[in-house]
Amino acid sequence: MNKRKNLTLFFEFFDHEHLGKDPFMVPYYLGKIMNYEVKIIYPLTESNKDLPSSIKGVSLCPLNIGTSKDAVAESFARATYNYIWKHAKEIDLLMRFFDVDASRKAAMIYKLRNPKGKVYIKMDVNPYGINDKAPSFPRNLLASIKGRILKSFVDVISCETQLALQKLKASPNPYNHWGKKIVFMPNGFDEELLSSLHIDEEKYAEKENVMITVGRLGTPPKNTPMLLQALAKADLKDWKVYLIGPIDSSLQPEIDAFYQQNLEKKNQVIFTGAIYDKKELWEFYNRSKAFILTSKWESFALVYTEAQRFRNYIVSTKVGAASDVIEDGKYGDFIEQDDFEGLAKKIDDIVSGSTDIDVYNHFDVKSLSWQERLKVIVDRLKS
Repeated sequence: MNKRKNLTLFFEFFDHEHLGKDPFMVPYYLGKIMNYEVKIIYPLTESNKDLPSSIKGVSLCPLNIGTSKDAVAESFARATYNYIWKHAKEIDLLMRFFDVDASRKAAMIYKLRNPKGKVYIKMDVNPYGINDKAPSFPRNLLASIKGRILKSFVDVISCETQLALQKLKASPNPYNHWGKKIVFMPNGFDEELLSSLHIDEEKYAEKENVMITVGRLGTPPKNTPMLLQALAKADLKDWKVYLIGPIDSSLQPEIDAFYQQNLEKKNQVIFTGAIYDKKELWEFYNRSKAFILTSKWESFALVYTEAQRFRNYIVSTKVGAASDVIEDGKYGDFIEQDDFEGLAKKIDDIVSGSTDIDVYNHFDVKSLSWQERLKVIVDRLKS
């Protein structure tokens, strides 16, 4: 029997939360599609030391690099280079996240040791965080030349949003130019897990008068105060709004003030706390008609895919993948940053029925699956 080929991902900070996100999903589904064995290598920390050695056939391989938290990234980069130098010929597909020098150097070392191997980088990039300034002479220019040389060792690189792809291609910084190696690949949905959970998917007519938001509530990127301000102003009538996710301590005074000033909404605006069980979480999406995101910045938030998979009308600030998901108002609408009055008006329009939010009649939800979305990567790797 021929030995299966190997895909190895080196990831800087793998933890329990990543098991349902792209750092696990992408190598797992790539391995299934290409019939590769999969290994994820990451630094050993206090928070991930209880992870099992294998999940769903994926080998989890922590490296005890024995360093302080602040120095983990640098130490793990060195450990990655050493591991690749020793084991490159055992790896058929090397995967990294983030287009940083460490990823490009890892690709170079790998290709020097295994020229027939392939390298794939998933950028996971915030389109508004792309450095598109033209390099100055001489230092930045030399760094840019080094970057261009190193990227010659990469076979495929993907970004998650059309805006990021456009900005990279139009950038005056040659460090960002990838030519035909770069592809657009949005984050996907775990259909395999959904099937195993036996969730009875609700049609629109069966859904409840519910809106949700999901995320790390109160953290700066999520801008939860904007949502609370809008909910204070909106007339919810018989609707409920669930705010799902861990609550940063800085938000608690604003939550207390909200309920003190809006006593009538105590049973309508509900903080659930963190929900890590996927079945419980997805049942909220399944029940709800609308999904709200007030983020100040995002790359491709997986909550977009989850909301669309369960046919939620999406109201979002213009961040990350919002434009790709909403498609010029086809599947939702936009709100301006910090415009809580505009958001309150949109909530009122949804509640009153003046905005039609039953918008998924001809949408193929299976197109969101990781199996479908990874086809572009598989095709490039095989070509």
